Amino acid sequence: MYGVPEGMGKAVHAAPFRRELGPAAKPEDMARENGVLTPAEIARMRGALRLTSEQRTLWPPVEAVLHEIGAEQRALLSAGRRPSEAFNGANSMRLYWAAGPLLQSLRDDQKAEIRRRARTMGFGSVALSL
Repeated sequence: MYGVPEGMGKAVHAAPFRRELGPAAKPEDMARENGVLTPAEIARMRGALRLTSEQRTLWPPVEAVLHEIGAEQRALLSAGRRPSEAFNGANSMRLYWAAGPLLQSLRDDQKAEIRRRARTMGFGSVALSL
């Protein structure tokens, strides 16, 4: 009567970074839920920065690297790995070099927005370096 219900004593192994979204979950929902840089998220990031016309000319190289990292994150997620693995040393350096000119031109409010987004994506160390 007071025993362990059937199946409750067995260990359940689930990836700690993945929350179940149900059987009808779309890949983009899984990506969004797991902090992956989706094309929509990159577009939202650009909009939130409210770039000047001069800054918009500096955005394409940054956007290209972000899309590449996002694609790598989606591949990692599909393979059952952590999307944050895409932010390795090589990708971080590529993003650093692509974003350097843009970062130098940002206003304080824009830098604050970048820091906030970096923190929410789990990249607090990036936020500290801005």
